[in-house]
Amino acid sequence: MAGQQDGPVGESAMKDVGPARDAAGPHRATGVRTPARLAAVRASGLLDTPREEPFDRLTALAAELLDTPFAFVTVVDDRRSFWKSCLGIPADGPRENTVEESFCQYVVASGEPLVVGETRADPRTAGNPSIESMGVAAWLGYPVHAPGGEVLGTFCVVDTRVRSWTERDQRIVRTLAAAASSEVALRVDLDELRTSSALQVARFRAIAEQTTDLVAMADADGRVTYLNPAGRRIVGLAPDQDLPTTAVVDVLTAASRDLLRSRAVPAAREVGAWAGELEVLGADREPVPLEQVLTAHRDEHGDIAFYAAIGRDVRERRRYEAELHAERQRYETLVGQAPVGIFLADPHGQNVYVNDGLAELVGRPAVEIAGSGWADHVHPDDRAGAAAGWAAAVASGQEWLDEYRVVRPDGTVRLVSASARALHDAAGGVTGFLGTYTDVTEQRDAERARRTAAAEQAARRESDAAAARLQQLARASVEISAAVTTREALEVLTRTARELIGAHRSVSSVTVDEDWSQAITAVSVSPEYRAWEDYGALPAGSGIHSLVCRDNVPVRLTQEELERHPAWRDFGAHGGQHPPMRGWLAAPLVAADGSNLGLVQLSDRYAGEFTAEDEALLVQLAQVGSATLEKAELLRQQTAVGATLQRAILGPVTLPPGFAVRYEPATSGLEVGGDWYDVVPLPGGRYGVVVGDVVGSGLAAAAVMGQLRSAVRALLLEHGAPARALAALDGFAELVPGAKCSTVFCAVVDPATRTLRYSSAGHLPAITVDAGGTPRLLDEAQSLPLAVGAVAARREAEAALPDGSVLLLYTDGLIERRHESLDTGMAQLTALLSAERTRPVETLADLVTERLVGARHDDDVALLVYRGEDDPPPAC
Repeated sequence: MAGQQDGPVGESAMKDVGPARDAAGPHRATGVRTPARLAAVRASGLLDTPREEPFDRLTALAAELLDTPFAFVTVVDDRRSFWKSCLGIPADGPRENTVEESFCQYVVASGEPLVVGETRADPRTAGNPSIESMGVAAWLGYPVHAPGGEVLGTFCVVDTRVRSWTERDQRIVRTLAAAASSEVALRVDLDELRTSSALQVARFRAIAEQTTDLVAMADADGRVTYLNPAGRRIVGLAPDQDLPTTAVVDVLTAASRDLLRSRAVPAAREVGAWAGELEVLGADREPVPLEQVLTAHRDEHGDIAFYAAIGRDVRERRRYEAELHAERQRYETLVGQAPVGIFLADPHGQNVYVNDGLAELVGRPAVEIAGSGWADHVHPDDRAGAAAGWAAAVASGQEWLDEYRVVRPDGTVRLVSASARALHDAAGGVTGFLGTYTDVTEQRDAERARRTAAAEQAARRESDAAAARLQQLARASVEISAAVTTREALEVLTRTARELIGAHRSVSSVTVDEDWSQAITAVSVSPEYRAWEDYGALPAGSGIHSLVCRDNVPVRLTQEELERHPAWRDFGAHGGQHPPMRGWLAAPLVAADGSNLGLVQLSDRYAGEFTAEDEALLVQLAQVGSATLEKAELLRQQTAVGATLQRAILGPVTLPPGFAVRYEPATSGLEVGGDWYDVVPLPGGRYGVVVGDVVGSGLAAAAVMGQLRSAVRALLLEHGAPARALAALDGFAELVPGAKCSTVFCAVVDPATRTLRYSSAGHLPAITVDAGGTPRLLDEAQSLPLAVGAVAARREAEAALPDGSVLLLYTDGLIERRHESLDTGMAQLTALLSAERTRPVETLADLVTERLVGARHDDDVALLVYRGEDDPPPAC
């Protein structure tokens, strides 16, 4: 920690300090790194600071008195000993060494002085690296303390010779260490004082910079030394503009300069402060009135040190006062000329002021209405009630509102609306009442007229709504009646019932057994109920719906009534999945013979509960639905009869391998028509295939179809060629009533040669699709329909049927749709055949029927599918 001027310790040795030892080594004292001591070291602000004359005087005195080459004031942190003063060390020499090299560590760790006459012989210091690196032979040091008592470091002297430290030596070092501690305390006090003064100045500046009042300071001669931003704005100085060098009086008006000199400054000098109003010259050189406080501040000798002034710009207040005065005048004028009556009463309810409007309203001079005279002009039938109401308001201090009639001197009666509020003083006491009278005669007459008109309008709206609902009911009835199947009828009924009545969910179901169990057939939900659209758990026969079906009567219940009903069974295991109910309305579906067909039910009305009107409407819809269900059942039975007849004459039931056929009658009317297909085994393993379409529908078309089918079958067997068969069929068709314009596609399939010969009498072209998915229309042998004129010769063409190819013959009902062209239907058909060509023929026929025919169509459909291979390739 120290060196010597002569001997082994020199400047180079001081720079060549040894490496720091591990913290666990024998010279590391644990007290050196206590958090409280290290915090005190940092707070002292001594680390890494320049040398200072007060500490250097102490070390110079110690070296002179004890005749040592070195004297130090040290500050020790957790890793080094910093030499705040180091007498004997060159100016450009080191100013610290490590804790391991320092002797100060022992003093800091123990808080006690360290006296070592011979460092090599003392067991405490014998191993310290500074003995070798710095030549320390004898060492004497005392602790230097922080104001809080923590040990900051040491005051020490170092000798390069072994010596015995006397009591005098120790007393000198102890005294100088105490002086160093006092110097440290003095530095801390000065730092705190500087910090406190800086904070006070900062606070003053923060307040002065933010306030909207003028804040100024001037020296004893009256020259401005500080002016805050608000003051600069008032006198027209920019924020960065230098203050004027002239005196304060130069920014005042002439009158204010005289006032400042004669009264303000003398008062501030005498009593310390003066308050009053001065005018400064503003940015536009116009006077700005300021409410001013001027204070004088003296130094320690009693002389004036400076003046401080705070001034508030009162221009805005003056403007407000002027506006308030003008507003008061306007108010007084307005009250005097107001079209309503205005009165002011004392705390006892006696009128002390009434305006001209009130006098004119009652047709009396103001003097006659003063005091309690106002009651004399109230209609006799209203007088007692009005007086009692006013007396109660005066007694309670509450607002008074009343409406009564007044009688004018000419006998006319006017209806007035009177109101008054209590006026209160600062303590809350009632000082009087301010009230108004308004003539509401015409207003009330108009209101009565409006109420009458509104009632009439509401009646018209109700009538219009009833008419609109009847129209909606009529349209719904027509739509329901148009259904041709049970499912379609129930779907329309379910949807229209929900939409007309306004409910979130409706369900229609049919009765399936004597226990009134139901099969849900149709569900309709609002957008809010989409999550339950597919809910289809079947209700048990013993539920509350059985009351509707058993007695054939409607039931209407609120949710509370529903859950209290003895027949209510909740939803059992489905309680968590069932849609919300929130009220229930149901009506039976009843056959003409009185038997129950099922029911339609609604739940969760959009607004409020289901009404009797809702119930009547649902019953009417259910009656229409019931009739439609019976009609649909009758139609179903009729179509079953037609189906038996149609299939009896349609074509073969048992088909050769590789063939599949389908027939779909029109969904309206009897299931009979003029479309047919046929497969005719021919000699040589060939097959004749035919698809035809007779004009018209019903039994007549079916009869013609049966004759043409039999004829073309016989002609194929006779001629074996499609064109010759159709040519002969022309002559036959001319003899059959109703056969004219019939269309036929006739072909002969030869599985052995994988070929097809065909001819068409006005029929749509057949389609082939090869194994690669390429479609081809067989339209090269087109000719006129049957029996429409002389045909020189029917055309005939040939097409290949390679392995994996598919042939389709069909009637126009397959691709013909309302509002769509035949090209659109043809494109859909060829795309479907190409995509599904590898399917088995039965599957392919089903797919074509399902996707192109659908559930409802207006024309018969016949189709024939053929694949030449016995074992078609597997589906992709």
